Amino acid sequence: MRYQVLREGRYRPAVTIGLQDFAGTSLYGAEYIVASKSLTPQLRVTGGLGWGRLGTRNPFASTGARPTDLLEQGGVPSYDRWFRGDMAAFGGVEWAVNDRLTLKAEYSSDAFSEEVSNGLLSSKTAWNIGVDYRIAEGVQASVVALQGTTIGAQITLHTNPRSTGVPGGTETAPAPVYRRTAPERRDLGWQQDSGQKDSLPAQLAQALNRERLVMDGLTLSADRATLRLVNPVYASEPQAIGRSARIMSRILPGSIETFVIVPVVNGMAMSAITLRRSDLENLENAPASALLDVTRITAAPDTARDPAQGTTPALTWSFGPNLRYSLFDPDSPVRADLLATARADLRLAPGLILSGTASKRLAGNLDSIGRRDASALPRVRTDYALYAREGDPSIDHLTLTHYMRPGRDLYARVSAGYLEQMYAGLSAELLWKPVDSRLALGIEVNQVRQRDFNQLFGLRDYEVTTGHVSAYYDLGQGFHGQLDIGRYLAGDVGATFSLDREFANGWRLGVFATLTDVSPEDFGEGSFDKGFRITVPIGHVLGQPSRRQGNLTVRPLTRDGGARLDLRDRLYEQVRDYHRPELEKKWGRVWR
Repeated sequence: MRYQVLREGRYRPAVTIGLQDFAGTSLYGAEYIVASKSLTPQLRVTGGLGWGRLGTRNPFASTGARPTDLLEQGGVPSYDRWFRGDMAAFGGVEWAVNDRLTLKAEYSSDAFSEEVSNGLLSSKTAWNIGVDYRIAEGVQASVVALQGTTIGAQITLHTNPRSTGVPGGTETAPAPVYRRTAPERRDLGWQQDSGQKDSLPAQLAQALNRERLVMDGLTLSADRATLRLVNPVYASEPQAIGRSARIMSRILPGSIETFVIVPVVNGMAMSAITLRRSDLENLENAPASALLDVTRITAAPDTARDPAQGTTPALTWSFGPNLRYSLFDPDSPVRADLLATARADLRLAPGLILSGTASKRLAGNLDSIGRRDASALPRVRTDYALYAREGDPSIDHLTLTHYMRPGRDLYARVSAGYLEQMYAGLSAELLWKPVDSRLALGIEVNQVRQRDFNQLFGLRDYEVTTGHVSAYYDLGQGFHGQLDIGRYLAGDVGATFSLDREFANGWRLGVFATLTDVSPEDFGEGSFDKGFRITVPIGHVLGQPSRRQGNLTVRPLTRDGGARLDLRDRLYEQVRDYHRPELEKKWGRVWR
């Protein structure tokens, strides 16, 4: 963790304070204060003071006694060590030869005492040198010489989610808004023409399909049209709404002045976006904010789907590669399997979905995990190695799920079957989320049994009831918090706090921590469950619209305490996308 105290000025250097391994075993524990300054556009120098590991080479002062023992469990901030002990200086210089090539040299204050004494490496000098070459924007190659004994090379891919724009994509441009003539606005003849009136739903559904959107129902009156809309592809929900409104302006009779678009997810109406057709005509070339100012986003009306009109496909499926991974095993820090995965959803009725995923290993080494740490708790997650070894092929999940709206601002889900890789059973959830509120509250109850290691249809003896009460809140400025309180898979009781930094382009970075009534000694190394997660929108990779996401969750250790079901269909993430706070964040894409 590091924090920039001062930004670089004309004469002032940038100053940063940092801590490393500050809540682990302290094997790599260190603290530092460092300043950096560009002397010329090409030349930059750095100097700092370090403690802990960064105070082990040629220390020149001390700030008091520093404990040196390793913390067996870790997971707890080691306050008594911070900025204490021997203090040493480090520094470096870098010279940009041109806009691609940079040369670096540094003096390290880390003597690598533990590694040298254990024979893991030798250190002949405190100086390290390196060469960086920028291959392209966000791609850099480096070659380094370390400790006078080691040569290394690496490729680095980097990005800044805060400044990463929303990709334009390769989708076709949207259709222009049709501007009605004065006679068309007054013409109500279509109301008496049954042939024309009956053909409108099919015409609109066909036009929406060309935009990769799905009509789930259409209600018409002389001056108002209500469209139930399913958006399978556009990650920016306002883009789907804007394209639908344009299509409606081109298909529907001129007397219809009010468009109400009701987004539908898994048979549940999410909200109602009401636009005046004349505003679409007048503001098509104006900033998106001008249209937002005259758009109403309210609770969804009670509009039932008409099976005769809806075009939502009964069966959707996909087949492609997938990746499973394991991190931080001391025997092999990175393991992974490449899988062929088939997914299918069968919509038996509105809101009733039979869903399944099956995988077959193509290559990888997850089946070679041999480590099985001792656990004082029921083995609810630490038998992952056995699932990885025996589950080939595997049924990743097979569930029947019913989604429903039991009341205003309420959303509900009931799922039964093989819920995830390790557990089968019954799961029920209720969510309260007003359409214009940053706050949501939910409750979830699960009755589950552990699955056989081969992840087919068999079950093991371990059975448990889990459940949580959850609060979700949009903190503003891109920050989102979540608190879950309840009972976990090992029977322990406690709470999980999550904090995410979310960006309008779909990127999300988050941290989480779980504290339960399991003692640090029973939990094992790490003391409590914690980690970070990254969500990357697949549209950035594909260059075309996609609602798919790539999710990476990193835990320093996988233990049994604080473990929760890995459900794929929790309500909150489905519901929030079409409510006012989220729509406003992405509204700039409404004309895209």
